[in-house]
Amino acid sequence: MMISPLHRVWPCVTKSRSPLAVVAILTVLVITFPSTVLSEQTPQPTFRTGTEVIEIDVTVVSTQGEPVTDLRAPEFRVTVDGQPRRVVSAEFIDMRGQSSETQPGNADKPEVFYSSNLQGTRGRLIVVVVDRDNITFGNGSHVTRAASEFLDQLTRNDRVALVTLPQPGPFIDFTANHTLVQDSLDNMVGVEQSLMSDSFRLSLHEAFALARGEDEIVAVAVLDRHCGHLRPTSPERDVCESQVETAARQVVEQERSVTDRSLNTLESILEGLQSIEGPKHIIWISEGLVLDGSGAQISPIERAAAVARATIHVLMLDQPLGDITVAEMPNTPLEDRWRHEQGLSLLAAMTRGELRRVGPNPGAIFARIEKELQGYYLLGIESAAEDAEDESHTINVSVGRQGIRIRSRRQFIIPSSDTMVAGDPETRMRHTLSAPFTVGNLPLRVATYAFQAEDQEKVRVLVAAEINASGPSPSELVLGFSLRDLDGNIVASGEQQVTLEAIERPQGAVFEHAVAFITDPGSYVVKLAVADTNGLTGSIEHPLNAWQLTNLSFATADLLLADASGSSENGLIAPVEAQLSSNTLAVYTELYSEDPVKFNNLRVQVDVAKSETGKAWTTETSLPEPGMHPNERTVSVVVPVDTLPPGQYVARALVMRKEERLALLTRPFRITRPLVAAVARGPRVAANTMRPSATSRDVLVGLLGDALAFKGDDVLTPEVVTFFMDRIDEGRPALKEVTSEVRAGNLTGAGRNAFDTGDQMAAAFLRGLELFSQQQWNQAATQFSAALASAPDFSPASFYLGACYAISDRDHEAATQWRRALLASETAPFEHATLADALFRTDASRAAIPLLSEALKTWPTDDTLRRRLAIAHALELDYDKALAVIEPYVERHPTDHSALLIALVAMFSGHVDGRTPLDSDARERMQTFANAYGVARGPHIALVLDWVKFVSNP
Repeated sequence: MMISPLHRVWPCVTKSRSPLAVVAILTVLVITFPSTVLSEQTPQPTFRTGTEVIEIDVTVVSTQGEPVTDLRAPEFRVTVDGQPRRVVSAEFIDMRGQSSETQPGNADKPEVFYSSNLQGTRGRLIVVVVDRDNITFGNGSHVTRAASEFLDQLTRNDRVALVTLPQPGPFIDFTANHTLVQDSLDNMVGVEQSLMSDSFRLSLHEAFALARGEDEIVAVAVLDRHCGHLRPTSPERDVCESQVETAARQVVEQERSVTDRSLNTLESILEGLQSIEGPKHIIWISEGLVLDGSGAQISPIERAAAVARATIHVLMLDQPLGDITVAEMPNTPLEDRWRHEQGLSLLAAMTRGELRRVGPNPGAIFARIEKELQGYYLLGIESAAEDAEDESHTINVSVGRQGIRIRSRRQFIIPSSDTMVAGDPETRMRHTLSAPFTVGNLPLRVATYAFQAEDQEKVRVLVAAEINASGPSPSELVLGFSLRDLDGNIVASGEQQVTLEAIERPQGAVFEHAVAFITDPGSYVVKLAVADTNGLTGSIEHPLNAWQLTNLSFATADLLLADASGSSENGLIAPVEAQLSSNTLAVYTELYSEDPVKFNNLRVQVDVAKSETGKAWTTETSLPEPGMHPNERTVSVVVPVDTLPPGQYVARALVMRKEERLALLTRPFRITRPLVAAVARGPRVAANTMRPSATSRDVLVGLLGDALAFKGDDVLTPEVVTFFMDRIDEGRPALKEVTSEVRAGNLTGAGRNAFDTGDQMAAAFLRGLELFSQQQWNQAATQFSAALASAPDFSPASFYLGACYAISDRDHEAATQWRRALLASETAPFEHATLADALFRTDASRAAIPLLSEALKTWPTDDTLRRRLAIAHALELDYDKALAVIEPYVERHPTDHSALLIALVAMFSGHVDGRTPLDSDARERMQTFANAYGVARGPHIALVLDWVKFVSNP
């Protein structure tokens, strides 16, 4: 018998093309986009509160820095707002006791068939921040190297992030791939340029003395040093002193700007960390932090750190004896050093941290920090009626025992009930997906299956999920997934809203679901997150090896096992773990070879045993069948297991050519049906019960391929360039000679020629256009950004800046710029079409429908817009509308194989899912489209002919 190929069993799922085009919300990226990210996150409280206790965390170490682990609740003394509070409980959380999890993607580990979030362990969250703005130019490499070595001491459970100032600069979100962070840290140095006034040789302390009146003696001495040679009452003396004071104010303002930039970034980091449960540790590496005044600038940091449960460990680097950026050393080096240290010391004190001065051997300091991170106490403090929500409360924690040091923060904040609302399921799912650790509130199990995609260079991955049914059935769930490579980059992501019926299993009721996507071969980590309407969330990570399956002498897909009685008209449902309630096991896989001759004389023997090497209890043999392509064969076997008692088994698929063993595939499964004496051999599954499923969004994206891709040449056509040159010409007669050359295709030197006319904005834009045509995308983006800085409403620069983002697979940012371009008073059809394509690539096809519909009202005869509107409807699985829009287009463009494919997909899928069954006329029309698709050399003709064959034999 034949089991339906998995080519046709892919459920609806979204797909992302690049690491930046993600549904998941990065936990620290609020540095660049704080308002956008934080608006989508639900902050977690600093301390979880109940009806009687408030939980706080404190660190207790010996004088040698070792964690003290044997303290009990009565030994802690706590005051809140100066009043004693009873310590209800004191639990030491030992981070060293966490078992080291297997790092996903490790090729040396045994194969993991499925993962469960009930087996997960939690590690530490560490953010390394290198404040290069406050590190002397060229200094600091010895500390960043020591930080890299410190990461070697962490466990695989620990998640590390890296932020560098100023941004943009190296940035890595929380990752278990510590090597990735180490590679960025190695040899990183400071970029600070001395702010000492060159014209008057004012040191930092002297500048503050003059500008802020903090030291009158120093101020008088400085003025006398620079202006003392002039007569005291002369105008020249007044001018000189005024110039010195102006220079002092400039130094102070520049220093304040650097400090504000550092503190603003730190506050953004802390705000991003608020949504993650548990304590976090920030290692802040800097030479100093100069405060302007009493330190009020740090007050927001203290509050944000309290809410985020973050401790800041400050590492203050020694300043080099000489500074290559200045000609002379300052006059007040000790006072300047005190100013740099004052801010860092206050920052550490306010955030439960400690200031550590770093000399030439920083390794010992990092070793001390690693000891302190090995554990902490979670104290339960009796709550009181006066603990007002959203207000800061002063707290003091002490211990009577001698010889120990205790570190706690100076305040806590009880969040208001508004900030504790869990949020809608979609928001909770996204938050859970972006969290650095898995969440086990909603139990999950997942397994993955890898097969060759329609584009044979790609791999199609099916993620099977089993979700604990905690509520009523059917239940509404929101699911999201992300796919990360081993460098931590998100290469695909998506989300769904589904309504599922519970299935009874021996371990209880569960929901079963699957998501799918297409990716390049490689090793990855899949993360799945789920949220239900009962307020529960769960997430799980699973290693994925998507091996290359093409251009090889011989290769096999994964082995899929299922209960044969569970097959439906849409084919087999891939389970996390096959659990048989019937008497037959369905086995499916695919074989691939670059030389189809190698398929000759193949046979596949499937054994069922108690272990991978155990005795076979039952055996079936099958011959491979032709697949979707000449270099593919499918294997479908149904194995009777009626004589076997309930329990755990292993299926072994042995691929043989005569007596030569080519491959051995194994996968465990479970028989769950009760043992019945003298049971009759169950009926086999009839082949006609296997049929294709309606084409999903994911499959459609894969089929369309290049039709959805952005191509830089598309925005350099004469039509596009001329349109934007017309925009430049408006009110700029001096540029018409330059723009005429650009219209003629001569971009070389256009920016320089425009600069000669005195128009710097146009010069930046045209220089960017020249660089874009030379495929220097990053340099071009810099020029377009410069043009926008001069004229924020200049739509041509927004359009081409979006093109730079799109060519770099940053489609979300491209869409933002293209939306800005559409705010211009005059637009063109290609601008709407380009934005629509970006929306398709970012899984926002629903938003493209009104955009394209409105554009078609303005340009009703524009077929490029009509074609994209049909694609948008098809991606939203609205097959009727897609067909109605695309058919008139196909009549005018019978050789457009992508448009023909849309029509064929719409007809086939509408028929299969029963919404629009095809009558004889429609089937004949579908055959006509298929013939035209073949003539147009459509790349998926074999699949199209299979569709036609299926609908022709209902």
